Amino acid sequence: MRYLIVGANNGLGYDLCKDLCREKNNKVFSISRELSENLNKIVSADSFFRLDFNDLDKLNSNDLSFWITNVVKPDVVVHCSGGGLGLKSPNLSYENAKTLINVNLLGSLSINFTLLPFFEHKKRGTIIHIGSTAATHAIGSVGYNMSKAALNAYVRSAGNYFVKSNVLICGINPGAFHASRNAMERLKTNNPVQYELFLNQRIPRKEMMSSSEIISVIKFIAQSGSLALAGSMIPLDIGESLSY
Repeated sequence: MRYLIVGANNGLGYDLCKDLCREKNNKVFSISRELSENLNKIVSADSFFRLDFNDLDKLNSNDLSFWITNVVKPDVVVHCSGGGLGLKSPNLSYENAKTLINVNLLGSLSINFTLLPFFEHKKRGTIIHIGSTAATHAIGSVGYNMSKAALNAYVRSAGNYFVKSNVLICGINPGAFHASRNAMERLKTNNPVQYELFLNQRIPRKEMMSSSEIISVIKFIAQSGSLALAGSMIPLDIGESLSY
């Protein structure tokens, strides 16, 4: 199976690339702002496209479209990019709001703009977006909550439309989890007291969800390609009570 992982430099995207590359039948391509030393150990340079979602010229370039449709030719695309970017003010400026929307939503939509005609022509393809329980529970910053809620609306609407072309668009809304160099890993390292408090107060099983638990769901969706999931954002919060 041919996978394209967007936002692969660290966190869930990096862990997903590493997991998929262990399976010999997979061909894995990745998009990220940079090819880090760690990512370079698991994907080759010709399987990587350097892209900043705030660089509109590169995002809309023919080079990116050609690479996706003629080099990658994916069966499954997983959008892992996103984050709060440290922009925590509830009084968002236009520029900060635009940056968060670009990183959490519009960059992925620009890639889908190329992908969807390609998948429609093949009459098959799977696009999986990684969101957050913040989309419905508003537990993050204003800008992060807003952009993830918009992602939910996009997946619901686009998923319902493109299912008629045998194209699956769906996603996952995880709660707190551990992944390589992600926010929970940093919290555990930098503020272990706050981390233990969070674990004991918010996680009923007293053990943080791992990226491998999310990856198992991603792989199930990818391998099944079940159109019954079209437009769905699957909640994974291990009992945090952030979804129902």
